[in-house]
Amino acid sequence: MKHPGIFWSQGLFLRPHHLQASDRHRDELLFETLAARLEGCYGLQRIELEGSALDAQQFGVTRLRALLRDGSLVDLSGGAPGRCDLKDLPRSEPIRIAIGAAQRRDDLPAVARTSTDIAARFVARRIEVRDESTGSDPQQLDFRELNLRWFLPGQPRDGFETLDVAQLRWNVDRGQWQIDLGWLPTALSIDAWRGLGWRDAEGIGDLLENRAETIAQRIASKRIAIGSSGQDLEFSRLMDAINDALGESRSYRSPARPHPETLYAALCRTVGRLALFHPDVRMPRDVPAYDHDHPEPVFRWLRERIDASLAQDYEDPYQIRPFVGEGGDLFLRLDRRWLDADHTLLFAYRMTRLPGKDLKWEWGLLKPRLSSPDLIRTVSEQHIVAAERSLVSVDPRPTFLPRDLTCFRFDKGHEYFSPVRDSGGIGMRLRGLEGLAAVRDGESVVRWPIDGRQVEAEFFAVAYPNPKGS
Repeated sequence: MKHPGIFWSQGLFLRPHHLQASDRHRDELLFETLAARLEGCYGLQRIELEGSALDAQQFGVTRLRALLRDGSLVDLSGGAPGRCDLKDLPRSEPIRIAIGAAQRRDDLPAVARTSTDIAARFVARRIEVRDESTGSDPQQLDFRELNLRWFLPGQPRDGFETLDVAQLRWNVDRGQWQIDLGWLPTALSIDAWRGLGWRDAEGIGDLLENRAETIAQRIASKRIAIGSSGQDLEFSRLMDAINDALGESRSYRSPARPHPETLYAALCRTVGRLALFHPDVRMPRDVPAYDHDHPEPVFRWLRERIDASLAQDYEDPYQIRPFVGEGGDLFLRLDRRWLDADHTLLFAYRMTRLPGKDLKWEWGLLKPRLSSPDLIRTVSEQHIVAAERSLVSVDPRPTFLPRDLTCFRFDKGHEYFSPVRDSGGIGMRLRGLEGLAAVRDGESVVRWPIDGRQVEAEFFAVAYPNPKGS
């Protein structure tokens, strides 16, 4: 150790040197213990800017707490060193402002009576204290505090322990200095960055929440379950990854702000989770290492990577639209693009499965009559052009379609499909369920009893682009 412990022994003649050396040993021991547990054990912990100072072309704080590299504690609450003047500084480039004090030296006085002696590490303060046992007997005692001062660009820092706390840029339009929101100081807590206007932790959490809500709505609307496959399985896995990242975001958005390295690890895990769903890169190999002294480029990279991952358009490879009840029958409007030659159009249904019953039995039970909405509404049964005759099997069945859907493909070139193509909509009458099922207006689920059990069915039009070259 640079400052070994005093050898206390009986008969020792106590001098101030002993107590000073003991203080230095204790300070070094505490700081080295902290450094052994945490690599970045110095930096800004908290800062609150004095709002009116920049308007007067000055810089000041109402609260600042930090640890310097040598372990010295900086704790300001609106006292010294006051404000620093920015009027004469060049405005073409950003400027950094640091706070610091003289380094320890054995060959110079360490304590001065006034703060104007900048070479002194400490300044003396006389404070009245009371006997804490009795609460009385006030006495004037001399204390020493770090002789802190601001450091501006161009001022020498040799012989001083300093810490950059803010970066300013000149705003030409407003004619004043402003905090550079893109710069991050060396910090012990991300709360210090928040005091300088940094909101990326909250921003990432909000992005995760918004994306989770969007995907949750899609999963609910499509009834995606654990056993889903294809694209639906991808949505489930993506939702799982975002939920993990969202849960972890609670820690760095809580009032107890973590150390930047803790945030770095959390965001790296988020990048890794989302990389599984990136179209180009499955495993990010260019993740920057944590840099306590230069955190800005590291956290900028993480934010940009997460933004890009969450901004991806996770569109389904297919579109699905339900039939809705109206006047005892079911109807839907088609997207006109679905009728083009470059799209496949399906009729699909989801139904409660009954033991021992196959597809042929289901179709015979439902007996769906499909045609244009107008024909279903107005034309007698025997004169309806039966568009269901244009249905053919889906072979091969695309893997991205939900497995619980029974699907048939419309042959859009078939003569019986023409009423649907001309009207741009489909109407459906469930002939096999007449008198059994109640088709409620505005609802898409049809229910009816079979053998004392409630059966449900939903009906859909499903469309997806044809593969290129097909």
